[in-house]
Order: sequence, then structure tokens, then C-alpha cells
Amino acid sequence: MITDEKLIKNFIEKCKIEDFTPNSLGIIDNDKLSDYIDEMITEIKYYIDENMFEEIINNKIKAEVETATVNDTAKMMNTFFMISTSTYNYIISKYYKEENIYKKVLGNIANYSLNIFTQIYSLYLSGCTMGILSQIRILYENYTIFNYIGKYSELAQCYFDHAVYKKYKLFKEYWGKLTQDEENEMNLYRKKYDDTFIDDFGWTFKIINERNKRKIITMAEDLQLLDYTELYKVSSNYIHPSSFSVFHTKIINGLVPKYILSSIEMITNNVMHLLKYYEANEKDKILIRNVLYGLREDLYGEPKIYEI
Repeated sequence: MITDEKLIKNFIEKCKIEDFTPNSLGIIDNDKLSDYIDEMITEIKYYIDENMFEEIINNKIKAEVETATVNDTAKMMNTFFMISTSTYNYIISKYYKEENIYKKVLGNIANYSLNIFTQIYSLYLSGCTMGILSQIRILYENYTIFNYIGKYSELAQCYFDHAVYKKYKLFKEYWGKLTQDEENEMNLYRKKYDDTFIDDFGWTFKIINERNKRKIITMAEDLQLLDYTELYKVSSNYIHPSSFSVFHTKIINGLVPKYILSSIEMITNNVMHLLKYYEANEKDKILIRNVLYGLREDLYGEPKIYEI
């Protein structure tokens, strides 16, 4: 294995130089040492290049494939991703209207949630706990925004405009200039909205009047998503560098299954909510809702049915 101790152990033991005394400038001026290090750098690069494919196959892809096909949680995640994606595509093909800003915004947010879930799945296969918790936090925020706009349809245009305005502002800050057409469009947004609109959640101003309350937690409380919110708060203790996250990784790893179940509930709830927001017919709503709830009950004995 490239990553075991033998590679570096061999490098150190082959070195026959014993004098590592620096000169008055603090530099180890030893041509033989320099030549040996250069030689070993070349050798290590060659060795790694020659063995990289085998290393990846044996230690990464093999492990991920085994997890994907044997691990019950991984299989469950893949099942719910496939059925949720199929359901989403069905809803979009039947009910989506590009000219309807409400449907356009919600459709895009729901799709983004599915993309986040694929990253959570990949991170789970790789055993990247911190990455899983971080992405589930993003999924939670996206889930909250999706349902907040679902509840308050008047925010859809504001949300869409906010994305465009934010894009132009970032372009101007990092690349220094915009085209004249982009400048003109940006000026239109400046006239249409006030100075607080550029805030991360400035697009909520029609519902959340106080600027300092335009936050995820305010939306979550309105939507009564407090169960998910508690998980969101708790995860903050683990994804940021802390003494706890360094010394208690086993405790963090033990929390992952609960977070995975929450992420499954969020993506499946999203497609069920999309049916409601798109005013789908009763047949579609009843059949799809019962299939998704049925799978949740069969595959993990869902501990709680969240209101949808």
C-alpha cells in the first residue's frame, strides 16, 4: 500500500548520511543529502504513479462498491434517491411551466436538493462523516427555503431576482466589470429593491419585516420544522473544528444514521410538497404519497410522519 509506513520508512532507512548539522545561516549545506533527497523524490513520484491505479481500485473504489452493494443504509439511500428523482421528473414533465415563476423557482430548488443528496450519498460511500453533516446542513437550509417559498408564493419572484442580482454583484466584485447590459439590469434591481435586498435572505423582506430576523431559523419556526432544526443546531458542534470533533469522532459517526434518515425524509417530502405546490391531481398525490410513505415505513420503520 502506498499509504502505509513502508514507503517513508524505506526512504529514511536508505539514507546513510548521519550529519545534519546546519551552518551559521541555519542551512544544512550537504550536497550528498541534497542529491539523495532529489533522487528519492523522483523515485517516490515514479512509485506512486506506477501504483496509483491499483491503490485506488483496492482501497477506494472497491470499498465504495462494497458499501453501496452490501451496506443497508447505502442501499436505502440509493433506493430513495432513485424513486425521488423519478417522481420529480414525472412531476416536472407533467406540471412544470417555465413562464410560471412560482413553479420555476420551486422546481429548481427541489432539483438542487436532489443534487445535494447525491453528494451525501457519495460522501457516505467514502466514509466522510464531516462532509455528510455539512451537506445535510445545506440540504436542511434548502428544504426550509423550498417550503417557505411554497407557503408564500409572493417570494418566488424576489428569490429569482435575488439570484440574478447576487450573481452580478459577485461578478463585479471579483472580476471588476460587467457588460453594459448586465450593468443596466443590475441598476433595475437597485431601483426595484432596497439596500437590504443583497443580504443572504434579503429576498424574504415581504414576509419578514425586521432585517435581523431574516434567517433560516425564522423560516423554520414559521414552518414548524423544529425537529429538523434541532439536528441542524447540534451538527454545528461537529462540523466546525473543535476539541470535541478531534477526540470524539466515534460519537459523531454514531449520529450519522439519524442524519441520513432526516435527509431521506427531506428529499421525499420535497417531491410530495411539490405535488401540492403544483396543484397536481388527486390521483397523483395519493399514489405517490402512499408509495413514498410505504417505502419509508418498510425500509426503516419511520419514527415519525412529518406533516406535509
